[in-house]
Amino acid sequence: MFILLVFIILVFTQFGLIVTTNINIFPEFFFFPFMISKGQLMYRDFAVQHGPFSYLLLVPFSFDKSLLTLKTFYILVQTANLFLLLLILKKSTSKLGLLIGGVIFTFLNFYLSDNNLWDEIYATSFFLLAFYLSGTEKIRRSLKLQILGLLMGLTTLMKPSFGIMIVPIILFYRTFLPLIPMILLWLFVVTFYFFNNGLYQFIDNYILLNKFYITQPGGFWLERSFFNFTMTVYIFSLLVNLLIKKKGWNDRLTLTVFFTVSSLLLFYPGFHKTSFYAFSTFLNILIAQLIGRIKKPLLFFYLVVVLFYGVFGLRKAKHQYVYLDSNRTPYSENKTVSLIVEELKKLPIEKKRLYVLGNQTEIYFLLDKPAQVYFPFVFPFVKTYFKTVEARLTKDLARNKVDTVIIPKPLDPNYRSFSRLKNHITTNFRLIKSTKSFDLYKK
Repeated sequence: MFILLVFIILVFTQFGLIVTTNINIFPEFFFFPFMISKGQLMYRDFAVQHGPFSYLLLVPFSFDKSLLTLKTFYILVQTANLFLLLLILKKSTSKLGLLIGGVIFTFLNFYLSDNNLWDEIYATSFFLLAFYLSGTEKIRRSLKLQILGLLMGLTTLMKPSFGIMIVPIILFYRTFLPLIPMILLWLFVVTFYFFNNGLYQFIDNYILLNKFYITQPGGFWLERSFFNFTMTVYIFSLLVNLLIKKKGWNDRLTLTVFFTVSSLLLFYPGFHKTSFYAFSTFLNILIAQLIGRIKKPLLFFYLVVVLFYGVFGLRKAKHQYVYLDSNRTPYSENKTVSLIVEELKKLPIEKKRLYVLGNQTEIYFLLDKPAQVYFPFVFPFVKTYFKTVEARLTKDLARNKVDTVIIPKPLDPNYRSFSRLKNHITTNFRLIKSTKSFDLYKK
C-alpha cells in the first residue's frame, strides 16, 4: 500500500511538472520517422547521425501533425522510468530509501530532461528494465542473460556509445553470453542494409560520422554547480559503500556501482545535460539502496548529505520549471515556419517536389511531402565531415526533378556559404513569390 501511494503521488507530481510546462520535440524526432513512413530507408536515402531504432520506435506517431501523440509517448516513457525505478527500489531498499530515491529522481529527472524528447530518455527505460531483470530469479539464468543482451543491443542501435552499458552485466555475471544476441542483432542489421544497398552509408553515417563527431570541440552543457555537487555525492556514496560492504562480488550494490560507472561514461565526450540523465538515474538507485543498508550513526550523516542534495535538486527543478514555462518556445511552435506553411497551403503544390533551403524540415512534415535531397539537415560538423554536401544538394535537385524551392527568411546560417547551390537555384528556377517569411522559386 505504501509503495502504491508513493507511486501515485510521484506520478501525479511528475505529470504536473511535464504538462504544465512546454514539451519540446526536436525536428529529427518527427521528421525522420515521417521520412521512414514514406518508404525512405535511413542512411541510404537520407543522412542520419543517430541509430535506426531511435526513429523506428517513433514511426507510429509520425502521422500526427499536431505532435500530440509524440508528446504522449514522452510522458509515458517518463512514467515508465519512474515506475521501473520504484520497482527496483521496492526489491532492494527500505521504505525510507524508496521514498527519498523516488522524490529526488522525480525532480532531477525533470531538471535534466528539460522536457525534451531525446534518445537518452527512452534508452534509460531499456537500461532500467535490464537492471530490474538482472535482479529477478524467476527467469532461467541463460535466458535472462540473452534477454539482457538483446535489450542492450537495441540501445546500441540508438547510439553506438550505449553499448558500454553491457559491461556491468558482463562483469557482474562473469560471462560473455549477453554479447551473443547483441552480435546477432547487429549481423541482422548489417545484412539488411547490405541487401538494400545501404551498408556503406550505414557505416559512414552511424559509425564513422559519430566517431568523427566525438573529436569535435564542444562545450560543457550542464551547470557546473550541479555537476560538482552530484559528483561529490557520488564519491561520498562510493566511500560509504566500501565502508558497509560485507558481501562478495555478487552483492546487489556492486551491480548498481557498475551501472553508475558505465552510465557516467555516457556523459563523455559531449557533456550534454541529457547525457547525464542515465547516470543520475542510477545514482539515485545507489543512494536509495545505501539508505536501506546503512546503520546508525552513519545513516544520519549520509541522510544529511542526501537531503541537502535533494533540496539542491529541487531548487534546480524549480528554476527550470520557471524557465520552461515563461522563456522557452518549443521548436515545433516556430511562428515563422507556421506562417510559411499556411501560405504554401494556399498554393497548388500538391504534386510538386519540394526543396527547403535550410534546416526547417517541419515544412516537409507539415505539408506531408518527403525531402528530395540526401542532406535534409546541414550542421557545421556535417559540412566538415561530408566535404561534398553542397555538390550533393545541387545534384539532388536535378536528379530528383525538384520543381519548387522554398527559401525561408532569414536564410539559415548553415547555408550561407553555399554560393554555388544558391546560384543554381536562381539560375534554374524563377522567383514567383516573395514574402517577409520566405521566397518561393519554381521551374
